[in-house]
Amino acid sequence: MKFSIILLASIAFSAGAPVDSEKQSKAIDKRDIWEDVHVTKTITKKIPVPYPVEVEKHVKVPVPVPVPVEKKIPVIINQKVPVFIEKTVHVPVDRPVPVPYKVEKKVPVIHKEYIPVPKPYPVPVEKPYPVLVKEKVYVEKPVDVTVHIKQRKH
Repeated sequence: MKFSIILLASIAFSAGAPVDSEKQSKAIDKRDIWEDVHVTKTITKKIPVPYPVEVEKHVKVPVPVPVPVEKKIPVIINQKVPVFIEKTVHVPVDRPVPVPYKVEKKVPVIHKEYIPVPKPYPVPVEKPYPVLVKEKVYVEKPVDVTVHIKQRKH
C-alpha cells in the first residue's frame, strides 16, 4: 500500500502532472521511513583452489649415545623332543541334559582318622543303692480310717 502511493507520486511527478500538496507531504514522510531500513550486505571472498596446506614432516636425527641391541643367536637342537599339544574338541549335544543332575564322584582317602564318639555303655550298679534327696517330697496315699460317732442324750 505504501509502496503503491510512492510509486504513483513518483510517476505523477516525472510526468509533470500537478500533485496534491497533501499527497506530496504524505509521500515525503513515507520516504523517510524507507530510508531507515537497514540493508545487510554479504561479502564473499573467492579462494583459488587448490590452496597451500602445511604438512608436518618427521626428520630423523642421529643420536650420539650408543643403544644396546640384542643379537639373536641361532640354537641347533641335536635330539628330537616329543611335544604334546592338548586340543579341546567341541562335541555337539543332540538332547538337552535333564536338570537337576547329580554327579557322584568318589574321592580317595589316604589317611583314615578315627574320632571317639560318646556312646552308651553298660555300667554295673549295686541294688539297692542309697540316694540322697535334697528336697522334701510329699506323697499322698489313701488311708482307710474308721470313725466312731458317739451319740449324746439331752
